[in-house]
Amino acid sequence: MYDVLFNVLTSEFGLDPDTVTPRATLENLDLDSLTMAELGVILAEQAGALITDVSPNTTLEELAELLETKAARPPAAVTV
Repeated sequence: MYDVLFNVLTSEFGLDPDTVTPRATLENLDLDSLTMAELGVILAEQAGALITDVSPNTTLEELAELLETKAARPPAAVTV
C-alpha cells in the first residue's frame, strides 16, 4: 500500500520522490488540510479505503499501514 501512497504523492501532487519516505510526516511534506482531504479522496478511489483519522504528524508508513488495515476490512453492514 505504501507504493500506492508514494505514486499518488509524486504523480498527483508533484512531490519530490526524494522527500517521500516512509518516515516523512504529512506536515514534513507541507500538506495542508485541503490537500490532505484531496489525498483522502484519491486514496479512497485507488485503494478502496476511506481514511479520516490522520493528523499532520502521521508518517507515510503509518498511513500505509492504516490503508492496508481499512482496505482489508469488509464493509460494515448497513442496518435500517
